[in-house]
Amino acid sequence: LRWLGLSKLKKHNRSSPLSLQLLSCVNPSLLGLDLSETYWDLSQHAKLLELKCLEVLDISQFPSTSESDDPACSLDDVLRESVCRMTSLRSLDISKCLVYQYEAVLSLSTLRLQFLGAYGILEVPITMLEKVADEVATHQTLAGTLLRIQKCRNKVVLLEQTLEHLYHRHSYMANLGFARATPPESMYPRLFDVVLEIGERYSGHREIMQFVAACLFSFNNLYFQHYQSRHSSEGFEEPYPGHRSHVQRGLILLTMGVLDNYTRPEDLLHHCVRIIGDYIMYDEDFMSLEVTHVMTLILENYWTAVSFDVPSNIDKICEISLLALNNINRFVCQASGEKKVQFGQMELVELILSTARSVFRLFQRDPGGHNVLIMLKILLAQAWSLLWNITDEQADNCDRFIRSDGLQLYYDTFVTCQPLDDRYITTLIRNMLGLMGNIAEVHHIRAKLKTDDLLRSFYLLQSFNGETYGQEGCDIIEIRYSAAGILSHICSEGPEMWDEGGAYTYQEILDGIEAAVSSWDHQSHRSINYKSFHPILNILRPPSPYSCKLWAVWALTNLCEFRPKRFVPMLRRDGGVELLESLRYEDDCPASIRRLCVLALVLAYDQSIGPEIEELIVG
Repeated sequence: LRWLGLSKLKKHNRSSPLSLQLLSCVNPSLLGLDLSETYWDLSQHAKLLELKCLEVLDISQFPSTSESDDPACSLDDVLRESVCRMTSLRSLDISKCLVYQYEAVLSLSTLRLQFLGAYGILEVPITMLEKVADEVATHQTLAGTLLRIQKCRNKVVLLEQTLEHLYHRHSYMANLGFARATPPESMYPRLFDVVLEIGERYSGHREIMQFVAACLFSFNNLYFQHYQSRHSSEGFEEPYPGHRSHVQRGLILLTMGVLDNYTRPEDLLHHCVRIIGDYIMYDEDFMSLEVTHVMTLILENYWTAVSFDVPSNIDKICEISLLALNNINRFVCQASGEKKVQFGQMELVELILSTARSVFRLFQRDPGGHNVLIMLKILLAQAWSLLWNITDEQADNCDRFIRSDGLQLYYDTFVTCQPLDDRYITTLIRNMLGLMGNIAEVHHIRAKLKTDDLLRSFYLLQSFNGETYGQEGCDIIEIRYSAAGILSHICSEGPEMWDEGGAYTYQEILDGIEAAVSSWDHQSHRSINYKSFHPILNILRPPSPYSCKLWAVWALTNLCEFRPKRFVPMLRRDGGVELLESLRYEDDCPASIRRLCVLALVLAYDQSIGPEIEELIVG
């Protein structure tokens, strides 16, 4: 026998301690002995000291934790005598044991141990402990705490206590001066290695998983604050090779473990999703299709039901879902067209649309509570924002949206949200119209938007007057702009493609577009973005009528004036300058269009629009 494990023998207590007489039957050449979490008879410690070949001894969490026990001898005596009698000892763990005098611990320096577990014992100065062993597991330093976690992987109670200490210590690290003593940049990889390993091993243990997720979250915040302060002007660099893929794998396994093992996983999921969000913010390449899939599983976990009773923790569910949508949306915004095709193939459009439909049905039921309603509005707006981005210049994804009955959800939401009397609703309507605009840009499916109900909504929204409700910001002009743009795309095909038997005649729509656009200020602040001007420039070509061209020219002028560094080069690249030049010289071109053409061309020729230029154009 080379190793003897006698840990966690719960039947032994103060009145019936484990007798060490059994060690008389043990091979005297025993190399390892584990007595952790077991109450053994201290008065028989001589039997322990007879194991002179012992190299590893673990007596951590010895249950005698009260001075009133008054044993025949104390652990101090065991430590002092072991120096003389157990000269082969290389690893000793006395964590969470009652040691009265730290001189007893320092006496071990004669042995020069390879490892000393001193977690939760007397406050022996770390500089002195380092003279006792090469590696010291102690609560006084981050390195010591991580070492303790590694050494107590199989000791659930001690592991839970250590993780709790790690979380609380790093939550207040700045106040304790801990960050200054140990730079997070150098310790971060090891922390993630150790804690993620515990998370993978104990995915079904709720208490440990709570502290695993909390530790990762609190330390992650501290790390990124530190990293940002030192590297704010530089791009993100991996702290060590393979860091990104390692953390991705760990967080995916951690989140999947939470989803698989818990019926109420909100607290743990919140930490996981927030950590992923932090990484995306600092590392644009962190998000992957695999991480996106995990985010969709979270949404499916909460919103696949068509109808359900309002859960008591709906606010927490909304918060987690919003974080998941934000993470996916960031990835979608920076994704290439090829990547967006992959999103469509993994049925992301259908999933987000299903989520939006479930949230909307809950919103219709008026679940009660002002804060809950606000959260549902924000969640709806974010879901539609994601759909808007994923369908941008993606005809297949627009098709998927229509096939999944998304147009009906648009109209139902539009009707239910009347009147548009708060900023959350206007943001929601803006996002929905942005998606409708993406559909209108696709030639073969824009006819789906010609129903009376949809046309009525666009016609009303192009003249939306949000100021009536005291609203501010750019949502108002975006709503008007998108609604008129949708109608302009539909009408750009000419009157031959129009059904005059509907709610509006072709000319009524054109008159409405012209009246709306003529009332807008071309210097309006905007938040919309374009990757290409081709959809707008197509409206400047025949058979598009001048009312539609008015909207297109206003759009080009406004964008180039508002963000010239981005949009003026795009105007030149996409052939917009030539089209504007040709349009302004047409004999029957209205003065309002000609004036906007000249304004856009002045910007395209790198001239600033000052009062003199403005006066010349007006003249």
